Amino acid sequence: MSFHSSGEYFVMTGTDKKVNLYSRDLGFLTELTTLNDWSWSTRFRPKTQEVAITTNSGLISVQQLARINIFSSYRELYARRDNFTDVIIENIAVNQKLRVKCKELVKKISIFKDKLAVLQNERLLIYVAAEEGLKYSPYRKITKKFECDSMEILNSHALFSKDNRIQVFNFLGELEREWILDAKVTYLRTIGGPPKR
Repeated sequence: MSFHSSGEYFVMTGTDKKVNLYSRDLGFLTELTTLNDWSWSTRFRPKTQEVAITTNSGLISVQQLARINIFSSYRELYARRDNFTDVIIENIAVNQKLRVKCKELVKKISIFKDKLAVLQNERLLIYVAAEEGLKYSPYRKITKKFECDSMEILNSHALFSKDNRIQVFNFLGELEREWILDAKVTYLRTIGGPPKR
């Protein structure tokens, strides 16, 4: 087991031949790699995103953690992932920031009007904004695995796209509509429309 120099996450391996990344709150983030033999040791290279891995058979390898920027915006609101497990929401007009701790890997983020959606490995968290100030409270938790390339939150639905398929789920996790297109969907954007439609 080895902590990153920031202390926000650690890497752990063992006889199951897998190298996994966890948050400091013990939330599973992702599997980095599966080895052919069990690992003796894993260590973060100081102040980098590189992990050195050694195995029982004598193999030494270095893995680079890719930090993909995950973000969403709506008017003056900008939301981004921080430290793999948190979401920072900024109101650029009034220079306010809010940190939402999710404790697990944040895969996708979407913000629209007063709603914030955070997609994790096995669930979708939906937050709603307070009437005044930059404050979000939990609204719904949908325990379901959503495979998607893009995600958008609407007033009462969540949109997911994967390859050439667009799916619309309500806030109970039920599939309400699906479109299969001729070409791959490369971009989703919410621009508005009538509520509950």
